[in-house]
Amino acid sequence: MNPIFFGIIELIRGQLGDIPSLSNFDTNFILEKINEFESFLGTLSQDGPIASAHVILLAAGVVIFFGVAGEAFFKKTGIPDVAFLMVLGVIIGPIFGIIQPEAVIQIVPYFAALALIIIMFDGGLNLDLKHMVKTAHFAFTLAILGFVLSVAITTVAVHYLLDWSWLESILLGSIVGGSSSAIVFGLVRNIRISEETKNMLSFESALTDILSTIVAFILFGAILVGQFDLQVLQETLGRSVVVGLVLGFGVGIPWMYVSTKLSNAQHSYMLTLGILFLLFFLANSLGESGALTALVFGLMLGNKKHLARILKFKLPRIEVDDPT
Repeated sequence: MNPIFFGIIELIRGQLGDIPSLSNFDTNFILEKINEFESFLGTLSQDGPIASAHVILLAAGVVIFFGVAGEAFFKKTGIPDVAFLMVLGVIIGPIFGIIQPEAVIQIVPYFAALALIIIMFDGGLNLDLKHMVKTAHFAFTLAILGFVLSVAITTVAVHYLLDWSWLESILLGSIVGGSSSAIVFGLVRNIRISEETKNMLSFESALTDILSTIVAFILFGAILVGQFDLQVLQETLGRSVVVGLVLGFGVGIPWMYVSTKLSNAQHSYMLTLGILFLLFFLANSLGESGALTALVFGLMLGNKKHLARILKFKLPRIEVDDPT
């Protein structure tokens, strides 16, 4: 546990002891509770499965609370909620030491995968297909140019300033070269811009995330092998796009009908999440991009009325339950 945090607790303990009106039972009772809280925080900082469970629940609760509060503040002030979460992470981690990185590092990949699935699916749900088609060429151009330039600048800087190898420098460039859809999706909803611009920026950020993920994994494998093959990169990108589109459309089309049919069923949204997780698993099992699959699946469900007209099939009528 960070000594600064314990110092604050000791300061509170001393101040309580100096207050005359709390010199007897009240002071002892409060100091006893502070001791219990101090011991509890000490337990959280220890390694082990039980402590890790406490840490996970504490972190999840705090992040959710401040995430919602940050989003509300963002709507009022225009300051992104991501900044709140970053500051929060610094406070509960390095400053006060309430949560030790070593205690949660093993679960980070699982939470990262879950966040990627939900963010890409939610982004697809909120994309308007008509606006997206109009701005698709701009989004593709912006995504490719932005990604290539970011990777190139980062690669050259890291290679000459840090003396990394070219492959390692390109790997870092591909990791940081994309605009984060986690940030862009949240920002475009709360700023006053046209719907076409929102869709273009959202689609561009999704494309760069997919590019960044695929290229980074290919380069990581190339570093392990010791050589880079451009043909492998092209084949992998093409295969990832095909698999993502086939799975997303192949399951999304029938699920448009099923989800509409089950719209009044209890917990129907959980069934959709279950299908989403299965799709992500299938895509990754095939070695391809689960992120693209989640995006396409969300796009299908978010535009099912428009797609039903294009594909010329009828969605089932939603029956409204009689409240009486």
